[in-house]
Amino acid sequence: MTNPDLDSSKTSKSLALLALLIIGLGAIVLLTLLHLALPFPFVFDDEYRYSQLARYGLLPGSRVAMFPIFLYLSTFSWVSSCGEGFLQCARFMNVLFLVASLLPLYRTARLFMHRTLAVVIAAFAIAAPVHTYTAYFMAETMYFFLFWIFVWFVLSHLRGNPLQLGSGIGAIGALLTLVKPHGLVLLGAATVFVLVLAIVCRRTYPLRWLSKVLIAVALSFPVLRFGLGYILAGRAGFDLLGAYRGQVAPMANLAALPSQLAKVLHVAWGHMAGLIFLFSVPIAICVSHLPRLARPEPERSSGADLAELSLFTIVLFGVFVAFFSKFTVDIAGKGPYETLTRLHARYYDFALPLFLIITAAFMESVQPAFVPRLRSRVIVVVVLVAGIVGSVFSLRAFTPVFIDDPELAWVAVSPRLLVLLGAAAVVLV
Repeated sequence: MTNPDLDSSKTSKSLALLALLIIGLGAIVLLTLLHLALPFPFVFDDEYRYSQLARYGLLPGSRVAMFPIFLYLSTFSWVSSCGEGFLQCARFMNVLFLVASLLPLYRTARLFMHRTLAVVIAAFAIAAPVHTYTAYFMAETMYFFLFWIFVWFVLSHLRGNPLQLGSGIGAIGALLTLVKPHGLVLLGAATVFVLVLAIVCRRTYPLRWLSKVLIAVALSFPVLRFGLGYILAGRAGFDLLGAYRGQVAPMANLAALPSQLAKVLHVAWGHMAGLIFLFSVPIAICVSHLPRLARPEPERSSGADLAELSLFTIVLFGVFVAFFSKFTVDIAGKGPYETLTRLHARYYDFALPLFLIITAAFMESVQPAFVPRLRSRVIVVVVLVAGIVGSVFSLRAFTPVFIDDPELAWVAVSPRLLVLLGAAAVVLV
């Protein structure tokens, strides 16, 4: 005799996967038609470099060692067979990677909410302005796909075997660095996350757990990164950074340290102002859930997953903002567009759906009868309004553009949408 609950679960799972398939096919058709109306590249310098390396970079004597993105280059090398239509072929590959991201996005969201809402979140994630990167001959969408596999793996295996967790972090991190060397920043952020988790939650994640995770990362990352690098590019595959080496310089000059630090903080505040403006509610949720991590396990068992997700998100964006603010300062003045008013948000744009997941997970975790006190509501509204207004005024010192920060640029060009977003944040409270 069959279990009706089991049958219902299988049916809902099948319907969710069917919905993802329909959404994916619709996205492929729509984006492909849009790209046909765009015959030319947009980011000429970057797209030219990616195009040349992907189509000719793996040939003997090439400059491929300067840009050790061997997995991306080998994956996209086939577009040279498209002749003059190579750009549209590359864009089609980008669309496929974006659509493929639906599954890890759904699986990640599914850890914290029911299937229907997880499908909606996954659909919103690829419908967001990040989809504009499918029009560029660049590595962004392939990186987006691998990043969400990384996030799903870390969050789903966090309480499992620490050796398996560490091996997965190192292995997927290695694949990410073979698509973009910026994967090293993500690997560093993940390491900081497990360190903080072990410090804050010593009972759940003891020192033995931490040591096993770090050892597994230290072993799995170099084996896959340099092993696969050698298979794809020969001896050039042993170069970890190539031309990217030295783009972020150490603060060696003590005399210039205060000035450099002030610039980094200025750029970092621009990034934080943009994030606060766009995601004030989920950021407030993240901060409010952090104290739950310090509670004994029985007291926080119901909210532990959301608390860990909150810590994961804050650590990730903290590391991203700090590193890429320093990067912006180091390359300022080295090109006509490299200024301190430029926000290189595309280096963490792929992680923004985490805020959607946090908001949806919180809404699902709140009990229907839960009504916050009036005083609490007033305090939160005042803080949110102050943060939003402050971020709007702060953003006047920066220049968000679609290439670097499509979400912020999309909102900035529409004053009505700007006001609507701020009002929605207050109403949601």
